[in-house]
Parts: sequence; structure tokens; C-alpha cells
Amino acid sequence: MTQTFIGQKHLVQESAQNLDPTNKTILYLLSHNARLKIRDITKASKLSHDTVKARLKQLEDHNIITGYTIVFNRRKIGYEVVDLYFKIKDLSNEFIEQLKSNKHVYWLATSKGGYNLCISTNCKS
Repeated sequence: MTQTFIGQKHLVQESAQNLDPTNKTILYLLSHNARLKIRDITKASKLSHDTVKARLKQLEDHNIITGYTIVFNRRKIGYEVVDLYFKIKDLSNEFIEQLKSNKHVYWLATSKGGYNLCISTNCKS
């Protein structure tokens, strides 16, 4: 399944085999709280400040970390996430690109099988 997140930058892990335990630890900690300060990461991981700082720069330079984001409860602000599933004959890349640029599409995935297109959108409650 191919997943594309629209409108937010997410942690991207190109290949888990290429990540050493130190990088995996840093990514794990940040995946639970992207607002962690370097000192919090050093405390939780028992790594030095310089090591964490260098590894973060390396992860950013290699586009493993492509940004930092928040996750919020959409229901608390009056929205529901609606998932839509489609079986589209001759699903084209051009159509996928149009969906990616649609401001109402939060997430989309293509797959093989029963449904070949899945879309998530936010709707006002």
C-alpha cells in the first residue's frame, strides 16, 4: 500500500535496516513527542548532548526527519475524520496528483485488491 500524507510533514523512515539503534531510539522518542528538547532526549536515551545534536542534524540532512508536527484531537474542535474507499477502474497517476492537491484530502492510499483508493477527509460535525 502506498500512503501519502497531505498538508503535514511526517517522520519518514526510508529503510529501517539503515538505522542504527541510536537513531531508532531518537526517532522513537520524537515519534511520541516531537516537541522534546535535546536535553529530554539525552536524559531518556542516556546519550550525550553532542551525540543527540549531531544525530538529529544527520537525520534531518538525510531527509529521515522531514519536519516536526503536532497531532490534535479533531473531535475536540468540531471535526470528524471520514474515510472513503473506492474501486476505480483505470486509476491514473494524474487523478492521484489532483487528489493530492485537493485541500480537503487529508490522507490517501492506493492499493491492490477490493478497493484501490482510500481517502480520509475532515468534516465539520
